[in-house]
Amino acid sequence: MRCEEVQPLIHSYLDGELDLVRSTEIDRHFDTCHICTCVHQGGLELRFAIREEIPYFTAPPELARRVRLMAQEQRAKEHKPVSLLRGWLAAGAAFALAVLLAVAIGLGPSHEQFLAQEVISGHVRSLMADHLTDMVWTDYKTVNPWFVQRLGFAPPVEDLTEEGFPLVGCRLDYVDGRRVAALVYQRRLHYINLFVWPSRGQRSEKALQENREGYNLLTWNQHGMTFWAVSDLGNDEMQALARLLQNQTGQAFE
Repeated sequence: MRCEEVQPLIHSYLDGELDLVRSTEIDRHFDTCHICTCVHQGGLELRFAIREEIPYFTAPPELARRVRLMAQEQRAKEHKPVSLLRGWLAAGAAFALAVLLAVAIGLGPSHEQFLAQEVISGHVRSLMADHLTDMVWTDYKTVNPWFVQRLGFAPPVEDLTEEGFPLVGCRLDYVDGRRVAALVYQRRLHYINLFVWPSRGQRSEKALQENREGYNLLTWNQHGMTFWAVSDLGNDEMQALARLLQNQTGQAFE
């Protein structure tokens, strides 16, 4: 794809509105075009800034009650000619306010749902673009400095070959408006992407499971790090991997 074809589609790409074939073509274009990659990254940073910086207000139940009461009062006055126009204006204002309340309450996807979608997209990109790893796993001495140099932090790295989950390698990825670490594990013919980045705020240390688009996802927080694991591997084996990683990580920080 050429730049003039890609750039009008970047916002739709960010919103997950494109089909897999078109998304994959755009991913490949990003690999070779610095200009479009910068436009894409700018869009991600803008979305992240809006989500993090703009205040989020939840309308109190009392406000909804007052809006309904105002509408009822205006309907009671509609028999008066002068009040009729006023009533329609009030009803329109009440409707507009109700719409604003719905937006304030939040009908869109939650932050966790947004993260889940980005994690799946990163997993699919790594498989479709044949870009599972930037570095093949060799030993701990090379991986940790490699991550620190590029990210400013090193995720807890555990090779679980003896437990049936060999560590294939690692790479950099982009999730939630930031660069993150991606560790790639294998279970028979299945690949598992484990995305890791420093946590913001408090999150549950219990692994939360979700199934979406045929993929199993697990997320948990531990020792100041956020973990997201994704694969088409069965849920039982994904849970087993999560327990192994949580136990190993806990030992590493003791």
